[in-house]
Amino acid sequence: MKIAELIDKKSKRCALALYELGLLRGLRKATDWFADGTITGRKNGEVEAPSKLKIDIKIKFAGAAWESHSFKIKTKDIGFK
Repeated sequence: MKIAELIDKKSKRCALALYELGLLRGLRKATDWFADGTITGRKNGEVEAPSKLKIDIKIKFAGAAWESHSFKIKTKDIGFK
């Protein structure tokens, strides 16, 4: 039996909804970076980015207050050279 078969349908729907929210958040952030010039596109189709990006987010866990979190990622880890 596969692990995915052990997850009930409601949990799967919830996980997929959360995944979709994460994708939307990531796409919004990428759009913001293009708009403010953090990431730029070239005429030849290449995209430029600094070697590191800082991501600031707020998270609210059930029954808790909103908390700010920052993540620093290396752009090479997301496909940049």
